Amino acid sequence: LLLALGLASKQHVAVLLPVLAAWPRLGLRRTAVAAGLAGVLMAPFLLADPAAMWHDTITYLVNFPALKFADTLYLAALHELHWMPPFWLTGALVVGTVAATAVVVHRRDPGVGELMRWCALVLLVANLLNKQAFYNQYWLVLALVVASWAAPDGEAGPGAGEDGEAAPAAPPAPDTHAAHGTLPARDVAGGTAQATG
Repeated sequence: LLLALGLASKQHVAVLLPVLAAWPRLGLRRTAVAAGLAGVLMAPFLLADPAAMWHDTITYLVNFPALKFADTLYLAALHELHWMPPFWLTGALVVGTVAATAVVVHRRDPGVGELMRWCALVLLVANLLNKQAFYNQYWLVLALVVASWAAPDGEAGPGAGEDGEAAPAAPPAPDTHAAHGTLPARDVAGGTAQATG
């Protein structure tokens, strides 16, 4: 429900969907349900005026010129290097960050706290490469990091060790026959008997 509310409230939260879908503890199905619920919450606005909804949430932001007072690397490039980064470059960097984070999250199956920090990283990169990010969007990044300190952490999934790799197999049980000076012997019927060594 919280994810659905976040998606319905702020468009750029959608960039976290691939990461959340890759997290084994949430998965694709639950993430899709949250996205569907967000769609239901936004449906009244879409039905009231589809063109306005599309314009205000998508095309307006894509086509809006870079704001000179935005706090981003995009604006730093404009001001300091007099260079406008092309959309394909910034887009590729964001997509690459999302994809790499999703792979790491899927392999590590981190606890909630670590997952929140991975999500904060994705939003930070997206904000820094954006042409319109303001300090209020960085608040969400900081809030995720601060909240992650109170969230359960260090709880790797059942198939992951500390470094995200498969957990080592349990050590073999001790040989009780050797410990007691006995050796197993098979009888003619195929059963096991013990003969004192």
